Amino acid sequence: MTGKAVFDAVERFGFWLDRLTGWICVVLGAFMTAVVFVAVIFRYVFNAPLEWSEELSTFMMVWFAMLGAAMGIRRGRHVGVSYVVEKLGFLNRHSRWIQMLNNLMMSAFLVLLLRQGYALALFAHAQRSPALMIPMSWPYFGLLVGSAACICQLAVQIALAAAGRQTLVEDACCYMDE
Repeated sequence: MTGKAVFDAVERFGFWLDRLTGWICVVLGAFMTAVVFVAVIFRYVFNAPLEWSEELSTFMMVWFAMLGAAMGIRRGRHVGVSYVVEKLGFLNRHSRWIQMLNNLMMSAFLVLLLRQGYALALFAHAQRSPALMIPMSWPYFGLLVGSAACICQLAVQIALAAAGRQTLVEDACCYMDE
């Protein structure tokens, strides 16, 4: 396999991971909206609040936020050092290396989050959520999946930057057109 083919495969992997996380976020967002809407109707129209709705929507929000973070990484929408690079003109020629360093530091943090999230999920597995009575490891598992997706997207960004390729998707909805 040639170097170009490897980087093309890496780029395709990042694209499909982004597409998968995007659709999961769409489903989570729609379901979360429906749960909250039904909960409001039951609380204020029927005067019979649903005890589980707030808990379920909170758990879905954890998954939504962590998977959405991976999408943000692909689009370069996270906090970075671009402000410093833009203001200090002589750093412009090193912006690719600074971006790679930034991505490596984010990866290190996410590996720590992945490790601690795994320990937390194991610790909380025996505990049940108050309303849904599901293992508390399920909501914490969102930290693991989201962190893994973020690490994968960062690895794609680092590999593509090392190859000198455009690493950021310009439009937040561009994968719908491809």
